[in-house]
Amino acid sequence: MKHSGKHFHIISFDVPYPANYGGVIDVYHKVKALHERGIKVHLHCFQYGRNKSDRLKELCHEVNYYTRDVSKS
Repeated sequence: MKHSGKHFHIISFDVPYPANYGGVIDVYHKVKALHERGIKVHLHCFQYGRNKSDRLKELCHEVNYYTRDVSKS
């Protein structure tokens, strides 16, 4: 079933690819499933230690990266 007019915004606290631990596994597979159904995903992810991903560009209509401040100040 295709939903070409639907757009979803998803926020992830880390770059969800590669999907190799807990929370990012869940986010990655949700993004992939939505993409397969024709839903345009706008992914907003915080970046701290993981690189930008070409795979996410393939699955998402738009990927936005934000610097995550992990300092304790």
